[in-house]
Amino acid sequence: MPINLSKLNNNFFLYILGLLPLFLLTGTLIPELFILLILLGFLFQVFKNKDFSYFNNRVFFFLLIIYGYLIFNYTVSTDRDLSFSRAFSFIRFPLIIISIDYFLKRNDYKLDIVFNLWAITLVVVVFDLFFQSYFGYNLFGFESYWNNRLSGFMKDELKIAHWLIGFIMPTIAFFWMKNKKNFYTLIASIIFLIILLLINERSNALKGIFILFFILIFNNRFGLKKKFTAIILSIVIITTMVNFNQNIKQRFYLEIKAMPGSVINKNVGDITLEDYIKKSNYGAHFYAAIDIFKRNKLFGTGLKTFRVECANANVEPSMEDRKCSTHPHQIYLEILSEIGFIGFFLFFSFFLMIIFKSIKAYLKNNDLILLSSCGFIVSQILPFLPSGSFFTSFSAIIFWINISLIYSLLNKYK
Repeated sequence: MPINLSKLNNNFFLYILGLLPLFLLTGTLIPELFILLILLGFLFQVFKNKDFSYFNNRVFFFLLIIYGYLIFNYTVSTDRDLSFSRAFSFIRFPLIIISIDYFLKRNDYKLDIVFNLWAITLVVVVFDLFFQSYFGYNLFGFESYWNNRLSGFMKDELKIAHWLIGFIMPTIAFFWMKNKKNFYTLIASIIFLIILLLINERSNALKGIFILFFILIFNNRFGLKKKFTAIILSIVIITTMVNFNQNIKQRFYLEIKAMPGSVINKNVGDITLEDYIKKSNYGAHFYAAIDIFKRNKLFGTGLKTFRVECANANVEPSMEDRKCSTHPHQIYLEILSEIGFIGFFLFFSFFLMIIFKSIKAYLKNNDLILLSSCGFIVSQILPFLPSGSFFTSFSAIIFWINISLIYSLLNKYK
């Protein structure tokens, strides 16, 4: 039987996409090389066939405007050496969006290869996390340097929850749409909720819970009765785990209870919520970023410059020795301080456009993968919650892969 080389070629790049989550666990070098390989494969096909129509769309054009602004922002950066790589390499994300769409379209938008590989990786990672929560070390013997949190295969990096919420719900959605098994979907969602709490990364756990509720609210396959039942079940699971696991109780109840202004804190005394923020781990970073933005409102100080500009930030004496870090740990403040109001306006206009298009397309086509990836995007721009750096390779790859899925599905239903 003759081999269909064209199909084999398309599938090769889909296998690479399917392996991205696995290799993200080891760092960003291999995933970045995989992305480069997908881009080169796409560009080769485009120039070979002289078909440049994939570049002619509003999403790509909008991202080119953002890219152009980042290049301009580099020219006014207070430290061009720091800003150079992030500014110029951003072009890979607009290109990866249309590249993934190209190979999915050539495969009739069949996502089996991608999600089967994602599912295998997710099952192994979740099992490993349960193993670590019980024994204190994972299958490779890795221990988390913070005893109350899980790190799994990521060893001494506390980023596994962010990885999990970026890939698990689109995967669950794919198998739900394919098999129509509500029971298995329910079990998978419960396992996701439980392991998310056991990881004990509060901000990412709240984002993961938000994604679950986001999907539940917009899911038109469920009536009000089923939605209400699912909400009650989620509350029961969360409450039970908070009460019976001391680490979770400390992180999700006792620490929140200690916050001034908390509805469960009846003895706040003269301490205000602002005082609490200033004394928190990230509070000094927030105030440093705000001061940087105030002095550089339009353009910020340049990508990746918070780590040096924070030294010049004016903060209260009590925060002086804690004001510096590699980034402000909050997406709004990171964007505002580093690329200014213009950059903030461009990025958030794009985010809102994608979210609006996703919800509109979901309500018309009932594609739960589209809804799940949209839920992840919304969770990443929730105000007030701390976050990792938006522009680092790890976070950016997860974010733009979800944008790529959304873009491709929007084209599928166009």
